[in-house]
Amino acid sequence: TGGWSLDEADFAVILGLWQDQPAMDGFMAQRHDALYEASGQRSLIQTTEVSVWRRVGLPGARSPLVEVAGREGGYLRIAEILLLPGRAEHLVEVQRTIWDPAMEAAGVLAGGLWESPDDDSRFLSISLWRSRESEREWRSRPFFDCWRRAGVEDDCEDVIGRLVSVDPDWRVDWSRS
Repeated sequence: TGGWSLDEADFAVILGLWQDQPAMDGFMAQRHDALYEASGQRSLIQTTEVSVWRRVGLPGARSPLVEVAGREGGYLRIAEILLLPGRAEHLVEVQRTIWDPAMEAAGVLAGGLWESPDDDSRFLSISLWRSRESEREWRSRPFFDCWRRAGVEDDCEDVIGRLVSVDPDWRVDWSRS
């Protein structure tokens, strides 16, 4: 799934959620090139960056992102987090105890936390919101309260956030069978 960033002109995000490495490899070998050619993306793309992330297993009531992302549009709030040394355990704990419950109370549809398999200081936090208004409401007050309570400044060297307007036409469901 994916769409265009509302924070940066001409910046698109494509989010691929895979069951495992063989599923990703199979899609890339069997379907990717045909979809790419049919989409007309070749004339649009100037540069690409590909990152692979691992889901951090956290308990919670939110729907798995793969089940809902892109089905009916919505807005993805994506935060790339660069941690200070030794802060990963704290980040995971505040995600579980502060961020996740507050987002669930605010009506998030799905989300999660991912870690870079190559760099233990890089994480990705993703949340899916039904509407621009629901995301704005979250960012108006609860977000800043969570930011303060979580001690983000004590954990993070940098946080880069983007809001992506999800385009349902960008969703691809693919089964290996």
